[in-house]
Amino acid sequence: MTGDTILTARRRLSSTSSTFSKLKNASLSFTSILTNFKRKFIKSTIDSKLSSQTQHSQSLQREEEFSINHSRFGSDIEFPVEEEREMIFHNKSPFSNTSIEDESSTSTLRSLQRNSVK
Repeated sequence: MTGDTILTARRRLSSTSSTFSKLKNASLSFTSILTNFKRKFIKSTIDSKLSSQTQHSQSLQREEEFSINHSRFGSDIEFPVEEEREMIFHNKSPFSNTSIEDESSTSTLRSLQRNSVK
């Protein structure tokens, strides 16, 4: 009886030790995966912020260049950007009072007339 008890205790200890070893390996694996993920996440965050800052500085540089070019020609030049946006929004051509659809259909009609005359 004492021999059987000792043998059973050794088996349980061996099984427990094996289970503990597996858990320890799994934990190390998980920690490694988590560390790699954190590293990649931090790197992508930094890359994203750098890209955003680069785009912002390029935008500022373009605005500055535009301002310099605008000041060379004088301040009497007007750029009706807002008016053009409104006209495009309302489906109007910025160059005439007709709608863009009217212009395209008119040009198609003219090309058909030219072809039929030939």
